[in-house]
Amino acid sequence: MYIATLSDTDQEVIVKFTAHYNLEAHRLLAKVGFVLTLRFCECVIGDLYMVVMDCVDGKSIWQLQEDKIPVPEIVARSVTDAIELLHENDTVFGDLWDQNILYDASKACVVLVDFGWSRKDGESRYPATLNPSNTWVEDVSPYSIMHKAHDLWQLEQLIALCNFDA
Repeated sequence: MYIATLSDTDQEVIVKFTAHYNLEAHRLLAKVGFVLTLRFCECVIGDLYMVVMDCVDGKSIWQLQEDKIPVPEIVARSVTDAIELLHENDTVFGDLWDQNILYDASKACVVLVDFGWSRKDGESRYPATLNPSNTWVEDVSPYSIMHKAHDLWQLEQLIALCNFDA
């Protein structure tokens, strides 16, 4: 990932190169404000996509934990709503880890990032490079079939981190 500046506006953006990006899932969540504004998403060479999106002035849930900042309840509510919308459209997010959930305290908003694994429920597979040493629900392994239930398991892990008094 890189940070770049748009020449016409001097706005900072994030530039990412990836073998897959689920543009449809990103657009679906954009309708309800759960993602960063997408500036560009195209296959640029071979099967390599270039994704350009706005920066956010927030922190990942991982960073909040590192800084010992309580994860606010809005995170659980927003991510639950986002996952429900994806699941209504038979899409699995697949990579719902704390580094892919950003919280902007100044705007009290939550966004999901990294749609590289997002795929069709029950048909698509996790990457063969999936790290099995991470904590996954029992039936997730490299190249295994993706299911909505896996997102729900990851969502339960997130909810357990949240401070419902904040």
